[in-house]
Amino acid sequence: MFNDNKAGLLAADKEHIEKIIKENTSVNYEQFIKKRNARIQSKIERNNKILSKITSEEIAKAEFEMDNYVNELEKTRDLTRICVCVDMDAFYAAVEMRDNPSLRDIPMAVGSESMLSTSNYVARQYGVRSAMPGFMARKICPQLKIVPCNFDKYRKASKQVREIFKEYDKNFVMGSLDEAYLDITEYVASRIDSVERQRKRFMGNCVCRLPRVPESAINIQDVQLFEDVCSKCCKKEITVSDTVVFGTNPEDIVHEMRFLIEQATGLTCSAGIAANSMIAKICSDFKKPNGQTRIANDRDEILKFMQNLPIRKVSGIGAVTEEILKGCGIHSCGDLYNKRALIKLFCSEHSWDGLLRISLGISHSSSSASEFSSRRKSISQERTFGATRDITCLLDILNSLCNELIDSFSHYCLKGGRSAALKIKFSTFDVITRCTSVNYVINNVEILYAICERMLRHELNHDKKEVRLLGVRISKLVFDNDKVWSNNPQGSNVPDDIASLIHDINDNDLAAKQSCGESEYNSDAGIEVMLYCPVCTDSFPNDLLSFNRHLDECLNW
Repeated sequence: MFNDNKAGLLAADKEHIEKIIKENTSVNYEQFIKKRNARIQSKIERNNKILSKITSEEIAKAEFEMDNYVNELEKTRDLTRICVCVDMDAFYAAVEMRDNPSLRDIPMAVGSESMLSTSNYVARQYGVRSAMPGFMARKICPQLKIVPCNFDKYRKASKQVREIFKEYDKNFVMGSLDEAYLDITEYVASRIDSVERQRKRFMGNCVCRLPRVPESAINIQDVQLFEDVCSKCCKKEITVSDTVVFGTNPEDIVHEMRFLIEQATGLTCSAGIAANSMIAKICSDFKKPNGQTRIANDRDEILKFMQNLPIRKVSGIGAVTEEILKGCGIHSCGDLYNKRALIKLFCSEHSWDGLLRISLGISHSSSSASEFSSRRKSISQERTFGATRDITCLLDILNSLCNELIDSFSHYCLKGGRSAALKIKFSTFDVITRCTSVNYVINNVEILYAICERMLRHELNHDKKEVRLLGVRISKLVFDNDKVWSNNPQGSNVPDDIASLIHDINDNDLAAKQSCGESEYNSDAGIEVMLYCPVCTDSFPNDLLSFNRHLDECLNW
């Protein structure tokens, strides 16, 4: 089903797009959707059956208990922080359009015929979005231009953006290459006077550099003009120079931050400002592209904001959880609160705790970006590609993912982790996750790749289906300020010959070590779970291999 929650997609003809998607859906995907829908319907029927047997006394008791818990949660509500979520606008596509002006006014996307990573806002008006197969996107928008990914360029642009974030919060957290969480409370408090910033915009026959400004939008008396010849296109380039003053309130400061990003990279971003990261993340999507939204640090304002917010707008509530909740008559965050008694009766404690926090606008994590970082349970990277069983191709992708993950350590102040996981999605859309825990700190590409390569080869030997997605995750994280204990006499450093030792592990040893029992985050449920199946909430306290097999079945929707 077509998901129009992405910014820029509201103008798309949903009925037309769904018709094209249905006509071009593979048999494998149809079977996958049927299994998933059957599982969702089964869950809805199970919940409704439970609810039909609940007495009014049980509902009253559950509501009383939830109200007491609400009172406890309210004691943790922190309205003193100023949190910001910055989200780059169509990041990969924006980088490509910046570097190739011919792409700026046409529908374009970044990715391949098998899968798109993102699309520009012109393409989104036709219904083209990320995670859509490229060949299907061409059916929806025949004039679509698809550009291959260039992660070196995206990492370079992301690094430039990170340098700007450091000015406002040295402990900022990158959610991905194009998203960041900051706590600017201290910066705002220290900002006494307005700040004047130099601004450069461009006009003339050369269109290579951004941001552009039309000649009609400037007052010649207020700016300085510098003419030159562009070294790239050899056309006349006019630099328009002036100054901009930014005030001292949070909105002005975030506007300034976004301004500096555009000046440094030629790219725009959007931002959300709120009392915690969860609300800031939601707000960052409201005025895309190139806008910002603030929700005041006021309890009543927050509750009013959450009241009518569709549940799917909350990061962590995915399509499956949305359908299950809608099956119980829950469509908005206000419904989550109004039906808090029912949620307690048919959800696990982990689930109802997370959902109740969402309804109140109280973040699970600390509002402080630095504390948010230190509480992370895992970091991961994944990539979708054309289905293949070519081991050389798969190992190249795996190596790239391992490099990207290790490169991100410095952003999270990490030394490494003691558990590595490999996610594999097959051409049938079946998903398996394999985890290996070790007694040393995984802190370089060589050891991470060796562990994941072993798990990948092991699974491919047992399953002959083609692979369409690989993901790598590190958990049981060790941070820079943690004391490292290790059986390895060299401390957290991995011995030079560890890769060869990993390859000496036999299949039985590997199977015994594989588990998904450590803290794990389920993107659909939006809650943290430990030894609980994030899909059906069954628990497996002491049988990790059974849990692993069960989780595979639950994920095969």
